[in-house]
Amino acid sequence: MAKEFKSRTFRFGFPEGEHFNAFKDDIDLTRKIDISKVDELIPFLKKLISANNKKEKNKVIDEIIEQKLIEDYPIVYSFHRVSKYFFDKFTEDDTEKDTPEDITWDISKRLEIDEAELAAIQKLLVSIKKNSEWYKQKELKEIFEKGLFPNIKSIGTTVELRGVFNREIKYGEKIEEYSDILEIEEKNPVIPTISVAISLDSGTPERFCFQDSPENIEWLINKLQAALLKTKKLKDKYNLK
Repeated sequence: MAKEFKSRTFRFGFPEGEHFNAFKDDIDLTRKIDISKVDELIPFLKKLISANNKKEKNKVIDEIIEQKLIEDYPIVYSFHRVSKYFFDKFTEDDTEKDTPEDITWDISKRLEIDEAELAAIQKLLVSIKKNSEWYKQKELKEIFEKGLFPNIKSIGTTVELRGVFNREIKYGEKIEEYSDILEIEEKNPVIPTISVAISLDSGTPERFCFQDSPENIEWLINKLQAALLKTKKLKDKYNLK
């Protein structure tokens, strides 16, 4: 089987089993794209791949549908997966020299689809290969941005008003005795407290929580805003995006 493939992409292993069925389904849907619109789709594809979260991705997908560049959502999802797969292949050391023609020929033979029916796929591969340097730089930038530490996945906060009492119950003290002397502080009956829960994309633990006063949370926000200000100055100085 390995000798049948022209490209190193598939010579190293064509998707098999469930992956084969998923890959075939994605190719079947992606080849329905209007070949004349492939070049128009590339800027949207870049935004889709660069999206930081599901909300951003959905916004780009909606734009693609609204502008009628692709007919429906399942085709967009397959288009995205196929494009991402080959962006990876065109930037990996072992497979970056593969040609769109060889890859299309391999897909045709393995999936038993006439090459003429893969014209949109080949056009997409040509565009992806032309933009492979953009993808390589994007991946390189993300690697250095992530560095050695986990990234924030989500943040949750709660705000509470906590009652302040004259004292806590002592060890061995009866509840009846404690109830007789328990009073709410008159000068400071309640205090506001902010609780923060942060989830990370990796590491141990993957979630940690803390609480603090509004004043200290404001100090934390100021520290983060100061870091953003420093980042902006660096970007402005070196014309970074």
